[in-house]
Amino acid sequence: MDGAKMDEGSMTVGEILKAMSGEDLPPAILQLVDEIRSWMVSALKGEGPLFSDEEFLYGYDERRFSGDPDSILSRLSWIEPFADLLPNLGKVPKNRDAVVLCLGPMDFDEGMRMAIDHAILFARGLCRRVWLLCDSWLAEDVLRYLPHVRALQEQGVVLRVLLLSPWGWVEIPIGRDPGRVSGLNWKNEARGFNFGQMNRGEDRKEN
Repeated sequence: MDGAKMDEGSMTVGEILKAMSGEDLPPAILQLVDEIRSWMVSALKGEGPLFSDEEFLYGYDERRFSGDPDSILSRLSWIEPFADLLPNLGKVPKNRDAVVLCLGPMDFDEGMRMAIDHAILFARGLCRRVWLLCDSWLAEDVLRYLPHVRALQEQGVVLRVLLLSPWGWVEIPIGRDPGRVSGLNWKNEARGFNFGQMNRGEDRKEN
């Protein structure tokens, strides 16, 4: 990864405190979000496939999670020194962080099960944080897995869910009481990618 992309200059006291609390997103996760959203934008502009194309997402049919070097898993393998990337072909967990790609053919329920299995079974005692990156979610699925999420928290494992779209992304704080969480803050800033060009100029020409 290009370290220059991650350098945003000096940090404020608030940013330092946020980073110390663990609520801030690591630069590698932000870069991952940017790359996935850039593919979403390209698909909307007709420049590439979206995640409904299983060949692009996994490389092979029948959900074998491997194969084509142009698949999304291969393209994002750079994150593996920082976090275990899921789904995978039974690789041995090596990191305290894990990233579950819950995109396209993989629905939210499937992603939640994979995240919980990784933290509780396959990386038990090692994994301390799971990032679930999704392009959709259902309140019904969150309700079903809420006891599991709280059990993970009791074991010191944090599950963080990021909902991605071409127009922005937001963290869904599923482990917190909805009555005690302020409104969700959609973010649209890009680190290294230009998402704003497709919205510029067209509407101004008519004014």
